[in-house]
Amino acid sequence: MHDLPITYRGVVYPCQCDHVGHMNVMWYVGKFDEATWQLFAMFGLTPSFLREQA
Repeated sequence: MHDLPITYRGVVYPCQCDHVGHMNVMWYVGKFDEATWQLFAMFGLTPSFLREQA
């Protein structure tokens, strides 16, 4: 697997972590959602395209 696209880069803040220092599941879902929109855009599935096709 070479040259996989980067769909998200960000920072995990202490407030996003649980009592043992792991990122809380709620924040995983949010970051995954942000990355998904970038992946969709790579295939032309932009928010405007999706609105037009609804």
